[in-house]
Amino acid sequence: MRPRLDAALRRGLSVVAAVIGLLVAAPLLGVIAVAIKLDSRGPLLFCHDRLGLAGRPFRLLKFRTMHPVPGPTSEWVGDNHARITRIGTWLRRFRLDELPQFVNILGGDMNLVGPRPHPVSNGPLFSRRIPCYALRSTVRPGVTGWAQVRYGYANGLDEEVEKMRYDLYYIEHQSLGLDLRILLATVRIVLFDRDPERTRQPRVSPPPGLGVPGVAERDRVAW
Repeated sequence: MRPRLDAALRRGLSVVAAVIGLLVAAPLLGVIAVAIKLDSRGPLLFCHDRLGLAGRPFRLLKFRTMHPVPGPTSEWVGDNHARITRIGTWLRRFRLDELPQFVNILGGDMNLVGPRPHPVSNGPLFSRRIPCYALRSTVRPGVTGWAQVRYGYANGLDEEVEKMRYDLYYIEHQSLGLDLRILLATVRIVLFDRDPERTRQPRVSPPPGLGVPGVAERDRVAW
């Protein structure tokens, strides 16, 4: 299949899925909104500046799953378990906090599948410390991705380097077939993985030539 046609089909799949998802999930979105407001104080949505296609920033939308705190905080998954709200635990367990990103897809900022968008504040650091990092901006970021289903969450710069190998694999082999494979793996993880937010060790190594050298520095960055 020609690359442009394949890319158009994948973009079309993302838009159709976002429209259907918003329509079908509309009652659930209302229930989640009420539950969040009753469970804890704070805004309904978590909005964060992320890096998108061609390095352009956009506002990523998620349902809020943590208690707000004044001032800057670490955003590594491992540093924030104490802040997760009661309803937030369930939203994160079944990835329901990601549903507002259907709006990001319709706005053209994201696709259903692609590398997860990093915070804008991490851009300069990652560009300096992670080889080939600029290649991530050649595709739209995704709600789910190859690195998410094959590696998991990162809790340090060394782990971000390892995850980058999986992003490079996706960028090199992106296709409608691979997107469907990632979506099926995402469904399996959401339904059957008891701890989907743990940092998983790689289940399969990317092909030779797609690795990047590691770094010793473990900078604290936002995720």
